[in-house]
Amino acid sequence: MAAETGPPAGESWDFFLSYAHADRGWAEWVAWQLESGGYRVLVPAWDAVAGSNWFFQMDRGLEVAGRTVALLSHAYLQSVYGKQEWQSARAADPMGLARRLLPVRVEDCPRPGLLSTVVSIDLFGLAAQDAHQALMNGVRGALEGRGKPATEPGFPGHAATAPVASPRPANSGALAAAAGGAARARHPLGVTNARGGEVRAAAWRADGQLLTTGGLDGATRLWDVTDPATPLEVGERLRGHTAAVCLAAFSPDGQTLITGAVDHTLATWAVAAPSAPRLISRTALGSGRLEARSMALSPDGVILAAAGSDQVARLWDLTVPKKPRQLAALTGHTAAVWSVAFSADGRTLATVSGPRLRLWAVEDPSRVVGEAGAPGGADLCSVTFASNGLVAAGSFDRSVYVWDTADPTRPRPVEPGLPSHLAVVWSLAFSPDGRTLVATDSKLARFWDISEPSRPEEIGELLSEHGRRVTCLAFAARGNLLATGAEDGIARLWQPPDDSVTFTSPGQR
Repeated sequence: MAAETGPPAGESWDFFLSYAHADRGWAEWVAWQLESGGYRVLVPAWDAVAGSNWFFQMDRGLEVAGRTVALLSHAYLQSVYGKQEWQSARAADPMGLARRLLPVRVEDCPRPGLLSTVVSIDLFGLAAQDAHQALMNGVRGALEGRGKPATEPGFPGHAATAPVASPRPANSGALAAAAGGAARARHPLGVTNARGGEVRAAAWRADGQLLTTGGLDGATRLWDVTDPATPLEVGERLRGHTAAVCLAAFSPDGQTLITGAVDHTLATWAVAAPSAPRLISRTALGSGRLEARSMALSPDGVILAAAGSDQVARLWDLTVPKKPRQLAALTGHTAAVWSVAFSADGRTLATVSGPRLRLWAVEDPSRVVGEAGAPGGADLCSVTFASNGLVAAGSFDRSVYVWDTADPTRPRPVEPGLPSHLAVVWSLAFSPDGRTLVATDSKLARFWDISEPSRPEEIGELLSEHGRRVTCLAFAARGNLLATGAEDGIARLWQPPDDSVTFTSPGQR
């Protein structure tokens, strides 16, 4: 009697491929690339043949395969079997020392919960040859435990020149890139390297001379950006969290920094002397079993909003940092709350969940003040408030939708919104004057003139030097500088293409 298909006796598979049925095409492509590279792959599409015990085979694959490759997509994240498979691989190697779980994103999808702590290989948006190279390099790095390139990296710096204010140019290059043409790429004024995985949060002190970045490694870093061309890390790294940092915010007087993590932990730091930061308090908001998708601090630094994976957003009073007090649980959403944002006056909170935008009165959060739905029922994943009352939300359908909330009880959609981007819009930021909106677009960020909301115009040049997905955006208070953080572990500083902004070069201070 023939034995069931499997590896030779006494040996094991190199990889078990875990994927959703909707991604079978990706699974077969990935399996082909790996087997062409000499690896042994167990893939249900090929190995669950007629007469085989499918359940036993998958169970055996998880047991004997050296590593599990999980093809992440929106469909996969909804799969019960997929969740069991990747969790089994992670349980066998919880610290990631053996790199038993290899997430491979085939869509620009989130990595919720514990998946956010595992570095992924991203194939979406790449041409076939580039995707092959990214896959094989990622696998090789996982097997060897290091991803050092074979050739010397190019010098990343640029000739130092005093930055000057530039007029608002008409857009040409950005649209050309979307159409496959050659776009001009803007160069950053300065570059920081966090060396701690993804940059998940960024914030400026009010004077614009100190920047903070929070990372996937749970650490927060302080950067002296007195000269934006040469950011300098100052002080000890702030290690108050064991999960990815999703909030970093300075108090209005710049004396205190508040950081929050996806595991609902909150830390308060004394940073009056950035070279000698000090932990004031660290506390857990609730049980810590829920994932905080997003956090936001009110402009006065007193109230914290946290978006929960349990379909609830919560407000916390931070008057006494050591003892946060829950003010309210904002219920009524029917899906995970992806993002939260305060209005400029701190009186209104915006939340997005599924296709719904909801507005809440912070002083009386017991009820929804107003709500609106995204056109076409698109699910929303990011939200931001402008100083003039506009609200912008990014979506999974790669669009940005805008509402006028002058009357918060009746959010008015501003048509036509922003044209489709190339990827899910995970992060948005308005300039302090509300005239300019920046939206992430996979490895890019794009500027939009939204001074006439019904006639948005893409302006300036692409911010395209990040090697991986841009994850966070932050304008300095004067609007003269923008910080972008990305999955490549690097934060970059840029001068917005806005002729209304005056920029003082370091030599003029």
